[in-house]
Amino acid sequence: MKKSLLAFTIFCLFFLISCGSSSKNEDETDTTDSVTDEDAADTGTDPTDDSDSETDTDPNYPEPVDDSSRPPEKQKSDCLDFGGSWDETTLICTWKCKSKPANSEWNGSDHYSDKFANGGWEYEPEKLIPEYNEESGDCHFVCKAGFIWSENDGICLRKTGPDLSEAGTANCYIVQTAGEYSFDATVRGNGSRVEGVDFNDEKLDPKGVKLVWQSDKNGLIDSLKLKDGRIYFSAKNLSGNAIVAALDEAGNIIWSWHIWLSDEDITDVKTADGVMVMDRNLGATSLSFNYLGSHGLLYQWGRKDPFPASPVASGGTTSTMPVPVYDAEGNEVEIAHSSWENSDSNTLEYAISNPTTVLSNYSQYAECRDWLRKEFSNPALWGGSDGGKSLFDPCPAGYRVPKLGTFDFFTSSGGYETDIAGFSVYDINSDSVIDENDYRNGWYILLNPEDGAHSYFPAAARYDGSYAMLMGSKAGLWGNYWYADADDSEESYVPCGAYALAFQFGEAVSASPKAIGGRADGYSVRCVKE
Repeated sequence: MKKSLLAFTIFCLFFLISCGSSSKNEDETDTTDSVTDEDAADTGTDPTDDSDSETDTDPNYPEPVDDSSRPPEKQKSDCLDFGGSWDETTLICTWKCKSKPANSEWNGSDHYSDKFANGGWEYEPEKLIPEYNEESGDCHFVCKAGFIWSENDGICLRKTGPDLSEAGTANCYIVQTAGEYSFDATVRGNGSRVEGVDFNDEKLDPKGVKLVWQSDKNGLIDSLKLKDGRIYFSAKNLSGNAIVAALDEAGNIIWSWHIWLSDEDITDVKTADGVMVMDRNLGATSLSFNYLGSHGLLYQWGRKDPFPASPVASGGTTSTMPVPVYDAEGNEVEIAHSSWENSDSNTLEYAISNPTTVLSNYSQYAECRDWLRKEFSNPALWGGSDGGKSLFDPCPAGYRVPKLGTFDFFTSSGGYETDIAGFSVYDINSDSVIDENDYRNGWYILLNPEDGAHSYFPAAARYDGSYAMLMGSKAGLWGNYWYADADDSEESYVPCGAYALAFQFGEAVSASPKAIGGRADGYSVRCVKE
């Protein structure tokens, strides 16, 4: 009996314990399930969101702080962690720029500074990388004097010689000392605009360089190279002329420049009107009347590229070939002419790409004596009296082709004259008489009677525009000098002509400071100061 009662008692205790545990679990489940949407809204949680929200309630998670309340110690720690230096007074962090290239100098500051704001730093590692920039700024640099920036190599290269284009770009550069030189080959001429020309604002992007011709078989320049849009060369002989050209990827000429080498000082002579006239023809290497070097070069009106002049100082030849010119290997370069049958090649683009071809107007001679096809004829190519120096002007920087009227004083009437006594000529033989005995294969024109200033204008012959060949028989007898002005009037006796100073000597003697010639003719140029 006692055993049965004990067993019953133990059973009842076990049952009670089990029931109490089950009741507790049910109560807890009910409590959780009874949370309402309203209660959830009050706590800022979504009742349907079962994502882990432990982070939001973690007491160790730092609350956002206002910039002004961020402890300076923490700002300093951040600054130092980023590799900067901390200023306790200004609370500014400063980072030093990375090392700049050799042969450069900072153009602004050599550091970058920042102040903690908007919850953090504006520090970006790339801001510390030095940048070649001609505008002052943080971590900006420029090359030191005597060096130029190479974008391709990412370094400052030593200039190989004076920058010929530093004083201004042009189609002609004067070199008077042996050595190494360079110039900007991304600019056409002086970069000015020309009415009717489409590529005014385009920069050149040369891919190669070549020597077109030089007047000395033994060489005037060498070590010709192109780098970062600049042409470099070495001048070794200082008496002659050379043409160098920039090329595109296919090897075509996209522009060319005249390098004028002379070991003589090139000076200016002032006229009575105050015009500063160069003391020699463009391309001349001498002032001696009986020397070919005084002739200089010849130009079709409006073209920037010169052609070599006569092989003789005076008459005695019927040759249509100019003085020979040579390539880099010493081979003779042909001065060619375009077709007489048609004017297919008579375009500006062709002229630029073919600086050794004289363009003929034979096929359109009666209606237009321009080297350009009549529909392309452009009276603005050399600027004219109303315009400034153009990008096709062949003169060096600071000079230009003279305006119409510059040499009106050459004759007493300002027009056509046949009496030498009416010429403004210097008495070169000092016999107090102005006559044919003062002629020296050209005239010493008296530029200013008050002080006796004069300059030698040789009769360098010319290229005939119709045949596009040299009239060698006129060397020493005919002198023709272009103005910048075209004659575009329909009534002109020379259709598509241009103005020139002209004189003849021999069986017939005459002079005119306002003659008109066909633009396809090749004449001398006497540059004047701008």
